[in-house]
Amino acid sequence: GRSLKAQLREADSGRWRWVAILGDTELRERKISVKDLEQGDQQELAWDLFIEEMAERNRETTPACHS
Repeated sequence: GRSLKAQLREADSGRWRWVAILGDTELRERKISVKDLEQGDQQELAWDLFIEEMAERNRETTPACHS
């Protein structure tokens, strides 16, 4: 497969805001690394918080629909 760096470059060139990274270390520590491609920062989240945290981030960055 392609390197992580190549995959991150591809995600960054698309419409993706975040990427989730799950490697050997993350598996061992039961965490998921989340990289914000717009801000450039990276954070580790516990598995059980990942879905909730990403849903909240999505709500914060998605414009509200007005009827």
